[in-house]
Amino acid sequence: MMRHPYRAVHFGMARGDESEARLRAAARTLFLERGFEGTSTAAICSMARVSKETMYVRYPSKDLLFADVLRELIAEAAPSTSASDDEGATLEQELRALAHGVATVMLRPEYVSLFRLVVTEAPRHPKVAERFKEVAPQRSLATVAAVLERHGVRDVDADAAARAFMGGLLTFLLLDGVFAVDGPSAPRRSRVDAHVDFFLRALCPARST
Repeated sequence: MMRHPYRAVHFGMARGDESEARLRAAARTLFLERGFEGTSTAAICSMARVSKETMYVRYPSKDLLFADVLRELIAEAAPSTSASDDEGATLEQELRALAHGVATVMLRPEYVSLFRLVVTEAPRHPKVAERFKEVAPQRSLATVAAVLERHGVRDVDADAAARAFMGGLLTFLLLDGVFAVDGPSAPRRSRVDAHVDFFLRALCPARST
């Protein structure tokens, strides 16, 4: 069974909190492996070592437990949106650091599983899907736009440029993650660098990179 080590469960807490933590830990593993429909409350309770009665006291429905687990996973698995830590970094260096950080996180098996799950369940849980948008893609788009602004790139549509940059990275998630037959694999650094170089040539043809 594939494990998803997002966060350890602390068993030194009060019994009620301990049962809740075990339920969430079991649910997150099963939801990521089997999806919402493929996960039964019986399986969750069995893995969590709690009774159905205990589960329904804390989570009256599987939907509520699913939403709680997804909110937690989204917060923990969001791609890094940090650019270069060097205050004197060039536009190229900032975008390269950002691209490698985002690509690395997006190709982690747990993030790919989370992405699949959110896409599949978005119609049933629109609020969860909206939260995912805020934490992952929208935050990344805002970071790219801020980097461009900081480096004086103002003669382009910042949103369109940010979408072009992040859209290219999204192909790694889809082709090398979601649709990969043998499981996700991180892209070669040279491929990510080539994406950044192409973006910079299109964005600032007069600049040498």
